[in-house]
Amino acid sequence: MLASRLDKVSPLLAIQGRLSIATLSHPTELSMEGSHGTADSEEVMRYAISRFPTSIKKMQYPFELELTLMKVLQDRIHGFYLKAISCIPAPCLRSRHHRGLLKDGHCYGQFDPVTNIILNTIWYDIVFPPHQEFEVDMIYDEALARTECRSLHGLTTLVTKLFPELSTYDATQYLLLDNATLDRVISRANLSGYKVSSQPHDAYKAAARAANHPNPTALATFALGSMQEGLELKALLEVKPTLSPDDVQIISTYLLQYQRSKPVGLVQKLTKGASEIVSAKRKDFEAHQSSVYRCVQAALRKHSQDKGEEYELLAICGVNAEIPLNGKFGDYENYDGYPYSHINIWARLKGSQVADVAPTLLFVQHRNDSEDMKNSQSLCLPVSESSKDAGRCFHCEHSGIKIVHPLSHTYLGQSFDFEEMARGKHSITNDELVGDGGLRTVFFDTSEDDCIYFDPAWDADFSMRLNEEAKRELEGEDGASSRAQMRKVKEVARAMAAFIDLGETKMVTRMG
Repeated sequence: MLASRLDKVSPLLAIQGRLSIATLSHPTELSMEGSHGTADSEEVMRYAISRFPTSIKKMQYPFELELTLMKVLQDRIHGFYLKAISCIPAPCLRSRHHRGLLKDGHCYGQFDPVTNIILNTIWYDIVFPPHQEFEVDMIYDEALARTECRSLHGLTTLVTKLFPELSTYDATQYLLLDNATLDRVISRANLSGYKVSSQPHDAYKAAARAANHPNPTALATFALGSMQEGLELKALLEVKPTLSPDDVQIISTYLLQYQRSKPVGLVQKLTKGASEIVSAKRKDFEAHQSSVYRCVQAALRKHSQDKGEEYELLAICGVNAEIPLNGKFGDYENYDGYPYSHINIWARLKGSQVADVAPTLLFVQHRNDSEDMKNSQSLCLPVSESSKDAGRCFHCEHSGIKIVHPLSHTYLGQSFDFEEMARGKHSITNDELVGDGGLRTVFFDTSEDDCIYFDPAWDADFSMRLNEEAKRELEGEDGASSRAQMRKVKEVARAMAAFIDLGETKMVTRMG
């Protein structure tokens, strides 16, 4: 687009000093000239991906190139999960199916990713029923990130198992080109000269193992045997933006034919120390959820007062509670706590008909406390679940937290830190930003959410790990853990900042 308008772009790039927002937006306007707003962004993305090198022979590509493509696919997968969350009725999601979504709502299967996610979610809650149900207002973002990460590895493993001649890079490229829909990927691979070299059941088992599924054989059998149920669900999703509780019940009834699984292995009884770990992490989650919920409700009230639009909260689906003010990057500068959060929520305008109106994905920027709300930089804006229509945020990228930001609106983290980094004045380089944040999203895995969703009937292996962790903590070996180190760093930062503040206060007193 811009290559054909170099005569207009070159003078802009020759401007000395800091470019204004108007100047920076001009290339965007130039790129849209002649398109009349009808450009298909999906087609543009497919064209860009197709320009990546490909080969009929299995090749090894540089890790950086492979990682870049995987991060693009990871962003796409996050969009699938946001869409799936919006399709599950909020009462069903918050009371029960949040567990199935985060434990087994993988996006690979015989249908499109959103259908696969919902189908796998409902199936898991039927075949692996919980020991105890609990209600949530917030989809735990770390657990969602882990599920998305596991889906990524499950998808690429499924394709490379079916087509052993394909590298992970090639498989990722095909998945991007065909929106992670397996039948399209298979057709594309066949047209490129590749042949299926593995039994589908074996391929699904390998994918489930790569995605750390609790029962790979059961998932493989379900994935290949649920064609009728999947078609019913897909048909429902094509005619309505959100399923009704009755729709979910109908799908659940279809899936009752699958026998409930029995726990694999001996159930390990938790030690007192391990039980305390689980209890503490659940309380931390509940406290965090309560804080975020209050923050969101305050933002929605303010939006209603300012804009006259009253939204009903459906689900909180992404949180970064560590957003600093411009020029205050890092724990040292925020030893008293970070002032703002960036949050994604699904909401619906009050008074709208549930069956007819699709939920709206909102980006919320709001203070973490209730002080100085008059001068706060509070935002509540509709955004698209697709990453291709989203803006960038330095702080969310650095932390590896996936929050969809508005494309054309000012918010904390949008420009200041990027500008400082471009001038070489920031403590973080671009390579560190891209590398650290990207690696967290692609290779993310943690046991935090296992504690929140711990079920003694299904989590025998995790019970053993918890008992071992509790034993190490009892013996004082947990000091080397990354979490313990981070706590120490924050404590030292707070102490140093408090000491400096005290010194400055004494100096001012003496001068006075």
